[in-house]
Amino acid sequence: MNIQDVLSKVAKGEELTDAEKEALAGFNLQKALDDNAANARRKAEERQTAAETERDDLRTRIATLEQQIEDAGNAGKSDLEKAQADVEKLTARLAEREATIETMTAETAAAARSRTISGLLDKSGIKFIDGVDQSILKGAFEATFKGLDADDLGNDQVTGPLVEAWRTTNKGVIQDTTGGGSGGPPHDGNAQRPTGGAKTPDKQTAEERAKDLREQRGQR
Repeated sequence: MNIQDVLSKVAKGEELTDAEKEALAGFNLQKALDDNAANARRKAEERQTAAETERDDLRTRIATLEQQIEDAGNAGKSDLEKAQADVEKLTARLAEREATIETMTAETAAAARSRTISGLLDKSGIKFIDGVDQSILKGAFEATFKGLDADDLGNDQVTGPLVEAWRTTNKGVIQDTTGGGSGGPPHDGNAQRPTGGAKTPDKQTAEERAKDLREQRGQR
């Protein structure tokens, strides 16, 4: 039984059979999403590995041809010219392959960063209100951490105040889970305290907040 067909019937409001109801009850949506994400990452890694293998092969072939050119010298000009032409072609292919690898590496890093920030959003307990484009709000949340490197993203002392500052300044789009109004109160006592007589965290950029916290840790 295709679970997609069952989900399609649910979306249309059609009656399900007992077998379909049983299949739907046993369907784990989060596991399916996680499996799809894992498969996508695995395929991307396989493509990158293949590209790196081809790049290394091209480098070896170019090095071999260059050695042949050096050995041939002017003794056989026709062979020398052919080898030089091959080097040019392979060098062009190598440049393309290295550009592809660079793009893949950047995409992999961006995906990992996005997963880390999604984890921060989940950990924060922030839930957006209905009726607003969730992707836009998630993008705004992610932009809060622009400029932070991987180490700072994994440091609660750096990300915590930024999360709370974002929570405070975006109460209007956050579900109230406390029964006391939109959003929630800051959990970090430092979230609204000016640092160094300058900006409060909700007014600081991610880079300024990370720098400020590193300086505070260095003074202790």
